[in-house]
Order: sequence, then C-alpha cells, then structure tokens
Amino acid sequence: MNFNKLKLWSVGAAAVAIMSTGCNKLSDFGDTNVNPNGSTYISTSTLISTTQVRLGNSNFGTVTTTGTPSAELLSGLMAQYFAEPTYPGASRFAGTSLQVNYNGAYQGPLNDLQTVILRNTDPVQAVDAARFGSNAGQIAMARIMKVFIFWQLTDKWGDIPYSEALKGAANLTPKYDSQESIYKDMLKELGEAVDQFDGTNSVQGDLIYAGNETKWKKFANSMRAVMALRMSKVYPGPADLAAVEFNKALTSSVTNGGMLISNDDNFQMYYPANANPFTNPFYAPANSNDNGVSKTFTDLLTGLSDTRQSAWVQNTNGVPYGLANPVPAGTWAKILAPQFKTQVGTMVLFNAASVLLAHAEAAERGWIPGGSAQAKLYYDAGVTASFNQWGLASVPGAYLTTGPANFDTGAGLASIGGASVPGSNALTPTALKRIQLQQYLAFYPIGWQAWSNWRRTGVPDLKPSTDAFDPAIPRRLTYGTIEYQLNAAQVGQAGANMGGDDQNSRVWWDKP
Repeated sequence: MNFNKLKLWSVGAAAVAIMSTGCNKLSDFGDTNVNPNGSTYISTSTLISTTQVRLGNSNFGTVTTTGTPSAELLSGLMAQYFAEPTYPGASRFAGTSLQVNYNGAYQGPLNDLQTVILRNTDPVQAVDAARFGSNAGQIAMARIMKVFIFWQLTDKWGDIPYSEALKGAANLTPKYDSQESIYKDMLKELGEAVDQFDGTNSVQGDLIYAGNETKWKKFANSMRAVMALRMSKVYPGPADLAAVEFNKALTSSVTNGGMLISNDDNFQMYYPANANPFTNPFYAPANSNDNGVSKTFTDLLTGLSDTRQSAWVQNTNGVPYGLANPVPAGTWAKILAPQFKTQVGTMVLFNAASVLLAHAEAAERGWIPGGSAQAKLYYDAGVTASFNQWGLASVPGAYLTTGPANFDTGAGLASIGGASVPGSNALTPTALKRIQLQQYLAFYPIGWQAWSNWRRTGVPDLKPSTDAFDPAIPRRLTYGTIEYQLNAAQVGQAGANMGGDDQNSRVWWDKP
C-alpha cells in the first residue's frame, strides 16, 4: 500500500472516537448522531477515513446485531463459497435467515459520505472543508464510494431507497427506487465523478489511495465496466445499453485515468491492528468454527488442479453444503489459509482480475473489438492477475495451456464433479462460460460479487442441498424488520414491484 501507516494510526484514532460515540436512537435513513459530551464537528478527512475502514467491515462482518450471518457472509453462502458446519440454516435457505437489515449502511458510511459532499458543496462550509483537500476532489471521491456501497445494496436486495435517501429528518420514509433507475444513475455518477477530479491529489484521510486521483479514476472506470456487464441479461446485444456503457467506461479510461488492470491498483484496505475496528475483517469469520469453505468450492478447485486453493482454504476437506446436521469440528476447511486471516492484514475489495475478465467477456460477446483472440488475451491476463494477487508468482504451466481452464478447449471441465451436491459441475462447454467460471473464482472471497455473477451467468452450475427448505437457490435477500417498522408503506410497495418481498423474486438485471 502506498500510504504512511503512521498516518493511518493518527487518522484511525479519530475514527475510533467517532465509532465509539453513544447512540440511543438511530433513524432509518441517515440522521447524524452527536455525542453531547464530545466535539460537534468532525473533519471531512476523518469522515473519509472512517468510511473506508467500514467498507471492509461491512463487506465481511461476522454477524449482524440479531446474531444471524451478515449480508456478506450470506452472499458467500448463496454463492457456495462457504458452508455452515455448526448451525446450518442459511445454506438450507430457511426464509428468516435471508431477512437482513441494511440500515447501518445508511446511518454510517453513506451518511458520512453525503456529509462530505454537502460540506464541500455549501459555499460557507466549503472554505473550511478545503483545509482537508480540494472541494472537487473530496466530492468526487465521496461520490465514487457512495456508488460502491449502493451497488452492493441493490445487488443484494434489489429496489432500495436511493434518490430520496440520506435526507435526514427531512424525509424519514423515502421511496424505494427501482434497480433499473439506480443502475443508470450510478453509471452516470461514476462518469461525472471521474471528470470532477481537479488534478490536485490533495484529499486527506484517504487510506486506500493516499489521494492519488489517477487510481481513483481507474477504480471508477473499472467499476463502471463491471457494473455494465452485470446488465448483460437485460441488455445482451453489442448495440444495447450494457455494451454502450461498457464502451463509455473504456473511452473514459483512455482519456481520463485508465483502468484497474494491475494488482498495484487494487481497491484494498490495510488493517494494521489487533483491536476493532482496525482488525482485518477476515480474521473473526475465517477463524470461527461457524464458517467453513463449502465442498462444492473445494471440489471445483481440486478438479481444476487450481493451486490458488493453497491460499483460499486451510485444507481441501470442504464442508458439505446445506447439511441438516452439524459437521464435527476440526476436520474441515476454514476460510483462507492461515497467512491470510491474521488480525493485521489487507482486504481486497475490488481487484484487477475481475476487471480483466470483464474485458474478456465483453470481447467474447462482441461488445468491444478483437473477438475471441482478444478475449483469450484478457482471459489469460485475468487468471494470471488472480494468481499473483494471492502470492502465487506464476500460473502452473498446464493450467492455461492444456488443462481444464484452457480458454479454447477447457478439456475435461464439464466432467468435474461437485461431490457435495450430486450433479453439480463446472458446466463450461464454451469459452464464454469458461470466462464466467474464472470470474466466479477471481471474486473469492467477496461473496456478493460471486453470488451476483452466478445469478447473471448460472456459472458454475450450483445446486441446492437435498436438505434445503426451498428447492431453489435464493435470488435476493429480503427486507429487514426495521424497514417494515419504520417505512412500512414504501417497503410494501417495493416488494410488490418486485413480485413480492421473497428470496426467490429476481432483481431487475436477473431476468430469466
């Protein structure tokens, strides 16, 4: 990471002060809570730092306040990255297990980012806010992070509060925007944010890129491309909106910043301490006896002779997915190898491999020039970037040349069994599906990305457990109880718009 860790400690101390302030009442959509015994002013640099610390924690928190798996762990369970050796429930698709509150995202990081934008926009406050970097740079950075958070929320739940959210007391019952309108606005926001940077590289409190605007532009352009690809089921053609937006991202990358295609530019957060909130978010869930790697996933890696398995799992003995009864402790694979689940460590939130593989799919679909020949170049580069990200200096020679991951032939891939789920296999008879399988692998262990990509592609061919309460793998999380308590009319309408607030209802881009 290219930032001073001593600076992280000093900014982090301020972030701890924010996070430890007492809150007796939290409104659903972003009221600011103030500690009456503390300072009533929090610098925009601290708000940016705090948000970035929370990004990893919200992505991989152990449990919610209700004691159920977090939205991110649930996403990883739905993608069959993970399994539940101790308390099988969510992996059996028990309905209440998929009901999760997301209000914390609005109360915390989204509210903080909105505050950064408002302070740098208001003519009076902007003068003081400029002490922590250019107004334009702070606004652009906040807009990009807001999109990153909203992207996760809408991919998990579908329709969510968006255009009327973050108004505080001015609107405590915001409408739920359609996912279609949210996606289109997020793509617009990313394009405008890239253009808004002013070249000063002066924003303080940035723990991820140390104010480097070029890297922020790469992240935004790349997010825009992957987000465009996620719309491929509703806009599949080379002249349709998804391809148009993908090419807009490419154009922006040429004229303004580039693309995130090197691991040096990964959007990642370094956690330097053995105490919350600065502990590596992987640490608790990866070391818990309640979470393991699914046998579906370990069997797939074994069948592919994929040496990333040495980094991704503690051993190759995966937990059978969705069993009715607990698995004896100490015999199965936990999440990540020991060297990647220490208290001090780095969490990669968005990586170069996924961007390169998105380019491979776009080329194979005919969205961008080059056809299959160019797709293969992107494919090989994406797989290599994924191996390198996890400390593997090179891809084993046979893996991409003659092995089951070969772009042109994928020899033997369709016969790789997932023994934990009878009949489940990689099912990749085409180059397009081989690209999509590598996308699934490259996202590991970020569950929401893998689950979203599986819903979009159907790759790999995941199957429910025979002990599942529902015969279908869930397509979304359902709205939490807090939404029904505080915004009943609007959440009821949102559920109706999606065909019911049901785990089998499909989000907009996930059309059959």
